[in-house]
Amino acid sequence: MKKYTYFIYTLLFLLTTLVACDREKIDYGLDENEGIEAGIGKLNLSFPLETKASGNYDDFVITIVNSEQEIEVEYIYGRMPDMIELNAGSYTVYAESPGFDSTQPSNNPYYKGAQSFTIKKDEITLVNTVVCTMQNIKVEMLLAESLENVLATYQVTATFIGDGGQTMTFSYDQNNTGLQYTYFPEINEGEQHVLTVQLTGTTNSQNGSKAINLGKTYSDVTAGEYRRITFTYSANAGSADFNLDIDAECEIVDKNIVVPGIPTDPGPDPGDGEEPEIIGFSFEGETFDITESVVIPMMSPEKELIVRIKAENGIKNLTVEIESGQLVEGGLLAMFPLDPYFDLAYPGVNEESLKTLNFPVGNDVIGKKEIDFEVTMFTQILAELDFPEEHKFHLKVIDLNNKSAEATLKINVVEQ
Repeated sequence: MKKYTYFIYTLLFLLTTLVACDREKIDYGLDENEGIEAGIGKLNLSFPLETKASGNYDDFVITIVNSEQEIEVEYIYGRMPDMIELNAGSYTVYAESPGFDSTQPSNNPYYKGAQSFTIKKDEITLVNTVVCTMQNIKVEMLLAESLENVLATYQVTATFIGDGGQTMTFSYDQNNTGLQYTYFPEINEGEQHVLTVQLTGTTNSQNGSKAINLGKTYSDVTAGEYRRITFTYSANAGSADFNLDIDAECEIVDKNIVVPGIPTDPGPDPGDGEEPEIIGFSFEGETFDITESVVIPMMSPEKELIVRIKAENGIKNLTVEIESGQLVEGGLLAMFPLDPYFDLAYPGVNEESLKTLNFPVGNDVIGKKEIDFEVTMFTQILAELDFPEEHKFHLKVIDLNNKSAEATLKINVVEQ
């Protein structure tokens, strides 16, 4: 009994010394949610860029909205963080190319995509694939070389007509042939449109200097299509009485763009990268076998004891479960206070106590490839118990690819 009483005073002294100014900030479990936000999870956005279309997508706009379609956050791809926090709930992430003007044709394609996901409390969510497809319509108008040879002047015009009769036009002539295509935005989103193309001009003197005016109409034009219109010369060469026939080739172009946090798959293949590791890094300055017990004599001084956790793909969760008659059943952990089971990535009400014990928590754990779990302080506390017992710390690490590793640190306190 005297030894046990001595230990209690020793433990109280250690706690007083460690906590000092921070003691009052510790949550004693009267209200587990006091001082913290309930229902917070993390969204991982740290994936590398992948694309099926050439170009630089650093200026893509990433927008995350909640279930009410209210904007939660908005980023520029090139300046997006690796990880963000969101309240638990349903969300949608949108990715789109910048500078889109829905009122006029453009020289550039417009890409957009969306993906829904769910944030869960104390978990890291990886966004599933968001494929950004072309949302406008590319129209290219070409003249066959044989046709250009018989024309003195010409103008090619494309008119894009919406469901309500709204129109947009694009044209070029013999003096301006640098750009022979344009991208029309959808006038009525999700609706079919009508495209008309027209060639006007005159033939050269060798072919009678005749006026021409030919056109063609295409219906059911929708977003994502690439329509190439080729004007061809169908008459015999040199004939003054020739006809022009319009031929059209249409293909649907789907150029997929993937941005960080919006990978082409839900994440790296679980077969890629090394498995997480939990190793005995240092016991009194020497490596040790984590599968074997660490022996500490009763009433011995503090001994360095460090377990190293490695995760090449970054740590997602690092849980610890303490199995000890004196610490758990004897109620000594409650003096810190500290639960017998906790996650260093999401410590909750245990955060201040874990910091006091010099354990890494939160962002000092999440995404890290290597951290130390040091229980040096516990070696003295357990030795001071002056009670022989094997104390177990069950460790489990889960990486961002959901690979895991488990090990048990066993501290065997023995009589001298």
